[in-house]
Amino acid sequence: MKKNKKIKKDEIKEKIRKETGFLMNNLKPNNAKKVIEEFIYVMANSYSKCWITLSYLEEIYIENSAFVKNDKKMEIVQNATNIIDNIFQDEQMDYSNALEGIIRLSIKDSVIYKILKEDLPILEQIREMIKARKDAKFDYTPIYEELIEFYLNYNYDGNLSIFIETLNIALKNIVNNESIMKDCFHIKGGTKDEG
Repeated sequence: MKKNKKIKKDEIKEKIRKETGFLMNNLKPNNAKKVIEEFIYVMANSYSKCWITLSYLEEIYIENSAFVKNDKKMEIVQNATNIIDNIFQDEQMDYSNALEGIIRLSIKDSVIYKILKEDLPILEQIREMIKARKDAKFDYTPIYEELIEFYLNYNYDGNLSIFIETLNIALKNIVNNESIMKDCFHIKGGTKDEG
């Protein structure tokens, strides 16, 4: 029985690693919900911080462009800004991919869904919508693109339960928007749902 639990734990870790690019070494059957929710929180917070940093870098560069008249000094500022900018853009993309992956996994994978369904009850509604539309392929991208706004505007104060509760509300607002959900469904062998 212990061996089966270990296999299941390793399977969950591998699923998450494949979808997000991150390995959760501290994930165990008795703490899976908290670890996954913390992961979503940390990824969202980090994504937001990268975006803010990139915005500041742009402002610094614009300010320096206005005041630094020496071409050589300006070139140093530009090169430094570009290097830092590239680092944060790469990190932001990693966090973005991880967030998209974990949301996709929490909807499509029954094991991850069962772990999160109590705190993110909206997942059940999304899964039911997918089941009801057997004629169409489901695309997670429109949901994730709408969630970006939530990740960027959330006030990260360390309260995990309020974050998850607010994430559920954000997902609910997206799911209740007919035009967004219409973009999620593609007729098999055809185009996006027109009806």
